[in-house]
Amino acid sequence: MPRLPGSRSGGALHGISTHADLRGPRDLSAAQRKHHHNARHPDGGLLGQVAQGGDPASLMRALATLTLLVGGMLVLASCLRLGFVANFISEPVLIGFKAGIGLVIVVDQVPKLLGIHFQKGPFVHNLLAILGSLPETSMATLCVGAVMIAILVGIERFRPRAPAPLIAVALGIAGMGLLGLHTLGVKSVGQIPRGLPSFSWPDFSLVATLWPGALGIAVMSFTETIAAGRAFARSEEPTIGSNQELLATGLANAGGALLGPCPPAAARHKRR
Repeated sequence: MPRLPGSRSGGALHGISTHADLRGPRDLSAAQRKHHHNARHPDGGLLGQVAQGGDPASLMRALATLTLLVGGMLVLASCLRLGFVANFISEPVLIGFKAGIGLVIVVDQVPKLLGIHFQKGPFVHNLLAILGSLPETSMATLCVGAVMIAILVGIERFRPRAPAPLIAVALGIAGMGLLGLHTLGVKSVGQIPRGLPSFSWPDFSLVATLWPGALGIAVMSFTETIAAGRAFARSEEPTIGSNQELLATGLANAGGALLGPCPPAAARHKRR
Protein backbone atom coordinates (compact mmCIF):
# COMPACT_ATOMS: atom_id res chain seq x y z
CA MET A 1 0.00 0.00 0.00
CA PRO A 2 1.58 3.32 -1.06
CA ARG A 3 1.86 6.24 1.28
CA LEU A 4 -1.00 8.49 0.26
CA PRO A 5 -1.18 12.16 1.20
CA GLY A 6 -3.33 12.53 4.29
CA SER A 7 -3.94 14.94 7.13
CA ARG A 8 -3.41 14.79 10.84
CA SER A 9 -2.84 17.23 13.59
CA GLY A 10 -1.59 16.92 17.09
CA GLY A 11 0.63 18.46 19.71
CA ALA A 12 2.97 17.52 22.43
CA LEU A 13 3.24 18.26 26.11
CA HIS A 14 6.22 17.48 28.33
CA GLY A 15 7.82 15.39 25.61
CA ILE A 16 4.74 13.24 25.04
CA SER A 17 3.68 12.56 21.48
CA THR A 18 -0.04 12.90 20.95
CA HIS A 19 -0.53 10.54 18.05
CA ALA A 20 -2.43 7.48 19.15
CA ASP A 21 -1.08 3.96 18.67
CA LEU A 22 -2.96 0.80 19.47
CA ARG A 23 -0.03 -1.57 19.54
CA GLY A 24 1.18 -3.17 22.71
CA PRO A 25 4.60 -3.00 24.38
CA ARG A 26 6.03 -5.75 22.18
CA ASP A 27 5.28 -3.90 18.97
CA LEU A 28 6.16 -0.28 19.52
CA SER A 29 5.60 2.47 16.99
CA ALA A 30 8.20 5.01 15.99
CA ALA A 31 6.47 7.57 18.20
CA GLN A 32 6.68 5.27 21.21
CA ARG A 33 10.33 4.47 20.50
CA LYS A 34 10.83 8.23 20.63
CA HIS A 35 9.25 8.17 24.09
CA HIS A 36 11.85 5.60 25.11
CA HIS A 37 14.65 7.80 23.84
CA ASN A 38 13.20 10.80 25.65
CA ALA A 39 12.83 8.82 28.86
CA ARG A 40 16.52 7.99 28.82
CA HIS A 41 17.50 11.59 28.14
CA PRO A 42 17.96 13.88 31.16
CA ASP A 43 15.39 16.26 29.66
CA GLY A 44 13.05 13.48 28.55
CA GLY A 45 9.98 15.12 30.04
CA LEU A 46 7.13 13.77 32.09
CA LEU A 47 7.41 10.10 31.09
CA GLY A 48 11.11 10.13 31.85
CA GLN A 49 10.26 10.91 35.48
CA VAL A 50 8.07 7.83 35.94
CA ALA A 51 9.68 5.21 33.70
CA GLN A 52 13.23 4.77 34.86
CA GLY A 53 15.63 3.63 32.15
CA GLY A 54 12.98 3.82 29.45
CA ASP A 55 11.63 0.33 30.16
CA PRO A 56 8.92 -0.39 27.50
CA ALA A 57 6.51 -2.01 29.96
CA SER A 58 6.85 0.89 32.41
CA LEU A 59 6.33 3.41 29.65
CA MET A 60 3.17 1.65 28.45
CA ARG A 61 1.76 1.62 31.98
CA ALA A 62 2.57 5.31 32.33
CA LEU A 63 0.91 6.08 29.00
CA ALA A 64 -2.18 4.10 30.00
CA THR A 65 -2.37 5.98 33.30
CA LEU A 66 -1.89 9.35 31.62
CA THR A 67 -4.54 8.61 28.98
CA LEU A 68 -7.00 7.42 31.62
CA LEU A 69 -6.42 10.57 33.67
CA VAL A 70 -7.04 12.79 30.63
CA GLY A 71 -10.25 10.92 29.87
CA GLY A 72 -11.44 11.10 33.46
CA MET A 73 -10.81 14.84 33.64
CA LEU A 74 -12.73 15.48 30.43
CA VAL A 75 -15.69 13.36 31.58
CA LEU A 76 -15.70 15.17 34.92
CA ALA A 77 -15.65 18.53 33.14
CA SER A 78 -18.63 17.40 31.07
CA CYS A 79 -20.55 16.38 34.19
CA LEU A 80 -19.80 19.80 35.70
CA ARG A 81 -21.07 21.48 32.50
CA LEU A 82 -17.80 23.30 31.90
CA GLY A 83 -18.29 23.35 28.14
CA PHE A 84 -19.22 27.04 28.35
CA VAL A 85 -15.48 27.78 28.42
CA ALA A 86 -15.54 27.22 24.66
CA ASN A 87 -17.60 30.40 24.31
CA PHE A 88 -14.47 32.39 25.11
CA ILE A 89 -12.80 31.21 21.88
CA SER A 90 -13.06 34.33 19.71
CA GLU A 91 -13.43 34.58 15.94
CA PRO A 92 -9.83 35.79 15.39
CA VAL A 93 -8.59 32.73 17.27
CA LEU A 94 -10.67 30.46 15.01
CA ILE A 95 -9.33 32.17 11.89
CA GLY A 96 -5.77 31.84 13.13
CA PHE A 97 -6.36 28.22 14.07
CA LYS A 98 -7.74 27.40 10.61
CA ALA A 99 -4.80 29.09 8.87
CA GLY A 100 -2.26 27.53 11.22
CA ILE A 101 -3.56 23.99 10.98
CA GLY A 102 -3.71 24.31 7.20
CA LEU A 103 -0.06 25.33 7.01
CA VAL A 104 1.02 22.58 9.41
CA ILE A 105 -0.83 19.91 7.41
CA VAL A 106 0.64 21.13 4.12
CA VAL A 107 4.20 21.17 5.45
CA ASP A 108 3.66 17.73 7.01
CA GLN A 109 2.29 16.16 3.81
CA VAL A 110 4.44 17.77 1.10
CA PRO A 111 7.50 15.59 1.88
CA LYS A 112 5.33 12.47 1.41
CA LEU A 113 4.01 13.85 -1.86
CA LEU A 114 7.53 14.56 -3.12
CA GLY A 115 9.09 11.38 -1.75
CA ILE A 116 11.77 13.23 0.21
CA HIS A 117 13.07 12.42 3.68
CA PHE A 118 14.69 14.54 6.38
CA GLN A 119 14.83 14.82 10.16
CA LYS A 120 11.58 16.42 11.31
CA GLY A 121 11.68 19.43 13.59
CA PRO A 122 9.83 22.73 14.16
CA PHE A 123 7.67 24.25 11.44
CA VAL A 124 10.32 26.60 10.02
CA HIS A 125 12.95 23.84 10.08
CA ASN A 126 10.64 21.52 8.12
CA LEU A 127 9.79 24.24 5.62
CA LEU A 128 13.46 25.02 4.95
CA ALA A 129 14.27 21.31 4.75
CA ILE A 130 11.58 20.83 2.10
CA LEU A 131 13.00 23.66 0.01
CA GLY A 132 16.51 22.26 0.38
CA SER A 133 15.41 18.74 -0.56
CA LEU A 134 13.51 19.68 -3.74
CA PRO A 135 16.33 18.39 -6.02
CA GLU A 136 15.85 14.95 -4.42
CA THR A 137 12.17 14.75 -5.42
CA SER A 138 11.03 11.30 -6.56
CA MET A 139 9.12 11.90 -9.78
CA ALA A 140 7.37 8.53 -9.53
CA THR A 141 6.12 9.32 -6.02
CA LEU A 142 5.05 12.80 -7.13
CA CYS A 143 3.08 11.36 -10.06
CA VAL A 144 1.34 8.83 -7.82
CA GLY A 145 0.44 11.54 -5.33
CA ALA A 146 -0.85 13.83 -8.08
CA VAL A 147 -3.01 11.04 -9.51
CA MET A 148 -4.44 10.23 -6.07
CA ILE A 149 -5.29 13.89 -5.44
CA ALA A 150 -6.92 14.11 -8.87
CA ILE A 151 -9.00 11.01 -8.10
CA LEU A 152 -10.10 12.43 -4.74
CA VAL A 153 -11.03 15.81 -6.20
CA GLY A 154 -12.72 14.27 -9.24
CA ILE A 155 -14.87 11.86 -7.23
CA GLU A 156 -15.93 14.54 -4.76
CA ARG A 157 -16.76 16.83 -7.68
CA PHE A 158 -18.71 14.44 -9.91
CA ARG A 159 -19.78 11.69 -7.48
CA PRO A 160 -20.05 13.46 -4.10
CA ARG A 161 -21.90 10.52 -2.48
CA ALA A 162 -19.15 8.02 -3.33
CA PRO A 163 -16.52 7.22 -0.64
CA ALA A 164 -13.67 9.06 -2.35
CA PRO A 165 -10.89 8.28 0.19
CA LEU A 166 -11.78 4.58 0.24
CA ILE A 167 -11.77 4.38 -3.55
CA ALA A 168 -8.44 6.23 -3.76
CA VAL A 169 -6.83 3.92 -1.20
CA ALA A 170 -8.16 0.83 -3.04
CA LEU A 171 -6.82 2.10 -6.35
CA GLY A 172 -3.48 2.92 -4.72
CA ILE A 173 -3.13 -0.58 -3.30
CA ALA A 174 -4.09 -2.12 -6.64
CA GLY A 175 -1.67 0.10 -8.52
CA MET A 176 1.15 -0.71 -6.10
CA GLY A 177 0.72 -4.42 -6.69
CA LEU A 178 -0.20 -4.52 -10.39
CA LEU A 179 2.16 -1.84 -11.69
CA GLY A 180 5.11 -2.66 -9.43
CA LEU A 181 5.46 0.92 -8.28
CA HIS A 182 8.00 -0.11 -5.62
CA THR A 183 10.50 -0.76 -8.42
CA LEU A 184 10.21 2.91 -9.38
CA GLY A 185 11.04 4.11 -5.88
CA VAL A 186 7.51 4.54 -4.51
CA LYS A 187 7.62 3.61 -0.83
CA SER A 188 4.88 1.61 0.87
CA VAL A 189 3.66 1.88 4.45
CA GLY A 190 5.51 -1.34 5.29
CA GLN A 191 4.42 -4.18 7.53
CA ILE A 192 1.12 -3.61 9.31
CA PRO A 193 0.82 -5.36 12.73
CA ARG A 194 -1.77 -8.11 12.84
CA GLY A 195 -4.18 -9.13 15.55
CA LEU A 196 -5.76 -7.22 18.38
CA PRO A 197 -3.79 -4.72 20.50
CA SER A 198 -2.39 -5.82 23.83
CA PHE A 199 -3.97 -4.55 27.04
CA SER A 200 -2.01 -2.02 29.10
CA TRP A 201 -3.13 -1.69 32.71
CA PRO A 202 -2.77 1.72 34.38
CA ASP A 203 -0.50 2.13 37.36
CA PHE A 204 -2.46 4.25 39.83
CA SER A 205 0.65 4.88 41.92
CA LEU A 206 1.71 7.32 39.16
CA VAL A 207 -1.39 9.50 39.45
CA ALA A 208 0.24 12.03 41.78
CA THR A 209 3.08 12.57 39.29
CA LEU A 210 1.08 12.53 36.07
CA TRP A 211 -2.03 14.56 36.93
CA PRO A 212 -0.52 18.03 36.15
CA GLY A 213 0.49 16.90 32.67
CA ALA A 214 -2.86 15.18 32.20
CA LEU A 215 -4.67 18.40 33.10
CA GLY A 216 -2.71 20.34 30.50
CA ILE A 217 -3.38 17.74 27.82
CA ALA A 218 -7.08 17.66 28.71
CA VAL A 219 -7.36 21.45 28.34
CA MET A 220 -5.51 21.44 25.01
CA SER A 221 -7.53 18.46 23.77
CA PHE A 222 -10.85 20.16 24.43
CA THR A 223 -9.69 23.54 23.12
CA GLU A 224 -8.33 22.14 19.87
CA THR A 225 -11.36 19.92 19.32
CA ILE A 226 -13.80 22.81 19.73
CA ALA A 227 -11.63 25.20 17.72
CA ALA A 228 -11.32 22.73 14.85
CA GLY A 229 -15.04 21.93 14.94
CA ARG A 230 -16.08 25.57 14.84
CA ALA A 231 -13.45 26.60 12.32
CA PHE A 232 -14.49 24.02 9.74
CA ALA A 233 -18.21 23.81 10.50
CA ARG A 234 -20.62 24.76 7.75
CA SER A 235 -23.43 27.22 8.31
CA GLU A 236 -26.13 24.61 7.65
CA GLU A 237 -24.73 22.16 10.21
CA PRO A 238 -26.04 21.91 13.80
CA THR A 239 -24.29 23.82 16.56
CA ILE A 240 -21.53 21.89 18.27
CA GLY A 241 -22.42 20.78 21.79
CA SER A 242 -19.44 21.70 23.97
CA ASN A 243 -20.38 19.46 26.89
CA GLN A 244 -21.09 16.62 24.50
CA GLU A 245 -17.63 17.10 23.00
CA LEU A 246 -16.10 16.89 26.47
CA LEU A 247 -17.95 13.65 27.18
CA ALA A 248 -17.13 12.06 23.81
CA THR A 249 -13.44 12.96 23.95
CA GLY A 250 -13.20 11.87 27.58
CA LEU A 251 -14.82 8.49 26.96
CA ALA A 252 -12.59 7.92 23.94
CA ASN A 253 -9.50 8.55 26.07
CA ALA A 254 -10.71 6.49 29.01
CA GLY A 255 -11.78 3.59 26.83
CA GLY A 256 -8.59 3.63 24.81
CA ALA A 257 -6.33 3.80 27.86
CA LEU A 258 -6.36 0.00 28.16
CA LEU A 259 -5.26 -0.45 24.54
CA GLY A 260 -2.02 1.48 24.82
CA PRO A 261 -2.63 4.73 22.90
CA CYS A 262 -1.09 8.09 23.66
CA PRO A 263 -3.51 10.79 24.83
CA PRO A 264 -4.51 12.84 21.77
CA ALA A 265 -4.32 16.62 21.78
CA ALA A 266 -7.29 16.73 19.46
CA ALA A 267 -10.02 14.38 18.33
CA ARG A 268 -12.49 14.20 15.53
CA HIS A 269 -15.58 16.07 16.57
CA LYS A 270 -19.14 14.78 16.53
CA ARG A 271 -22.19 16.88 15.96
CA ARG A 272 -25.02 17.24 18.38
